[in-house]
Amino acid sequence: MIGLVSYPHMFSHIYGMVLPPLFMVLRGEFDASFTQLGLLISVFGVASGVGQTPVGFLVDRWGARPVLVFGTIIESLSILGIGFSDAYWQLLVLYAIAGIFNSVYHPCDYAILAAQVAKKRLGRAIGIHSFVGNLGWAITPMFMAGVTSIWGWRAAFIAIGALGLVFVPVLFARWNLIANLADNVAREKKTAPDTSARAGVALLTSTPILMCFAFYVLQGMGFGGMRAFFVAATDAAHGTPFEVANTALSGMMLFASLGILAGGFLADLSGRTFPIAVASLSIAGAGVAVVGAFALPSYALIAILSLTGFTQGLFNPVRDLMVRSITPDGQMGKVMGFVSSGMNLSSGIVPLVYGWLMDHNEPRLVIYLSAAMVAVALFTFVGVKTQVVAPAVAAKQAREAAA
Repeated sequence: MIGLVSYPHMFSHIYGMVLPPLFMVLRGEFDASFTQLGLLISVFGVASGVGQTPVGFLVDRWGARPVLVFGTIIESLSILGIGFSDAYWQLLVLYAIAGIFNSVYHPCDYAILAAQVAKKRLGRAIGIHSFVGNLGWAITPMFMAGVTSIWGWRAAFIAIGALGLVFVPVLFARWNLIANLADNVAREKKTAPDTSARAGVALLTSTPILMCFAFYVLQGMGFGGMRAFFVAATDAAHGTPFEVANTALSGMMLFASLGILAGGFLADLSGRTFPIAVASLSIAGAGVAVVGAFALPSYALIAILSLTGFTQGLFNPVRDLMVRSITPDGQMGKVMGFVSSGMNLSSGIVPLVYGWLMDHNEPRLVIYLSAAMVAVALFTFVGVKTQVVAPAVAAKQAREAAA
């Protein structure tokens, strides 16, 4: 079951990453500015972010299976269609459609995991799920650049879109392994919290959930900006070769995947998530700042970004476990859809800012701004920790007093 939901999650990450490695190619092909290229990422991110909360409500009420399969099919076809585009507006329309249907993955996947995986193993399950997703980010720059160098950019989009469709028959064949959340909701009606729209809105506007949303926004601005403009920014700032920059970016994404996998096991085994979060985010933010400040040798650039990716990855399961810890049973779809929409919205909006900075010859500011957002995100996480821990401590003290 974890494998079945993880594969579409990987392509969710892949399809959000297919354009940045080819920005320089597409800029010449469509005579587009960096701001216009950033707009493509923004449209994808905003469309995905806006759709996630409504999808979350739908998943909690009716189930995740058909939503997940349908979204996978339409998004894959949209990416495949980019390979046949001959005008900028076609890129914009197709990537917007892809973004709309990209909204299904987080609400569907996390609702399935929360419904089917025991809490004592949930960190590992989330780690594996996120690991496979981040593999998509890791392999995409090398895949897109490699296929483009041999057969051209059109072949790269057609191939990556077709690969997303390959697994759809497997999803149908193993349909029963994916949780039917409508059945789960029906079984839990007597004990589950109120699932009405009013109760759902009240939950999503509570202080801990809003702070989680803010954290996802800041994390999306930081690392989303790196993914979108790192190759172009290091080329403009330091003259880093195209191949080296893409290899470093892939190294960052690959080691982020390994960090996520390790972080899931570490969170389950140690139970001490807060120190992991503080240490990992601090190192990741520092690593981003260093690659912006200095023209590093190729090996140093790749090594530092790989370390940055690994430490960022360590944090991700902690982040998702934190969200699960403050979410009532049966409502993970809407909560995860809402908070993760913050990441999509911010990583969708910030490319416009970064594209403007690139067009005004400020490539270093792109990387510095990314590092600053990671640093601010750390303080938001501390605030969420306070909101989550304080009620738990009060409850424990009440139990001890009663005893």
